[in-house]
Amino acid sequence: MVGLDHYIQQARGHYLHAEANARTFDEFLALYISQQPQRQTDFVFDAYGNPLVRFVGRFERLEEDTRQICEALDLPVPNLQKKNTSARSKKVDDYFKNQETKDLFLSYFRPDFIHFNYPM
Repeated sequence: MVGLDHYIQQARGHYLHAEANARTFDEFLALYISQQPQRQTDFVFDAYGNPLVRFVGRFERLEEDTRQICEALDLPVPNLQKKNTSARSKKVDDYFKNQETKDLFLSYFRPDFIHFNYPM
């Protein structure tokens, strides 16, 4: 969410650009969640909780997961390079100091935390 907020603030063509720049992170998060955006689980599981895919890679393990997929498909493993990285001055935890904001975020995105084993 922090990355999305940062991206939207930089992307002048994004429909929420003005809103993201005019609000605090707490206010923007509340606005964003009020629009009921899709969660990661919406793309990976059906309405009954059945997986729609056999493998879910994680950004945190991008190189390892890419290697696993390539090896399973007998494909060469590419050399992944970082491109277009953002330079935030604050850490993610700095954005979630307000307990109400943290609770709102965890409440809405709880299915993602549960299905993908992210720490809450």
